[in-house]
Amino acid sequence: MRNTKEIIEELRKRGLSNGGSLGYHSGLMDEAADLIEKLQKENEFHRETIRKNNQKALDVTLEEIEKAKSESAVKHCQKRGVWNEQGNCSECKKNVYKGLDADIWSRYAPPFCPNCGVQMEGVKIGNEIRKDLLTK
Repeated sequence: MRNTKEIIEELRKRGLSNGGSLGYHSGLMDEAADLIEKLQKENEFHRETIRKNNQKALDVTLEEIEKAKSESAVKHCQKRGVWNEQGNCSECKKNVYKGLDADIWSRYAPPFCPNCGVQMEGVKIGNEIRKDLLTK
């Protein structure tokens, strides 16, 4: 298979700018060569842009990643929630019984929300939070 440079040279030979040589000549050949060169330049520009963006992504250090993870974990651990009487989490509002073979009558109230991971302080009944109703 021929490389792009050879193809452009062949097209230029058959273009109108080289009318002194023998054979078929057309302005279409010049246009094709111009288009290929233009596409090559655009392709190189996009490759350079991708390379720069990838370098920016690589410049994030492992320390920054670890710091972000620990800050996220601390925020997550500090959150507390309660189950309401219908089994909904006070943080994510999702129901603890969804997808389980259990319902409100089974009194399933785990210490952590299976949907968002928040630690539960108890079950809110009226204005009272009952820790003793958490499933152990």
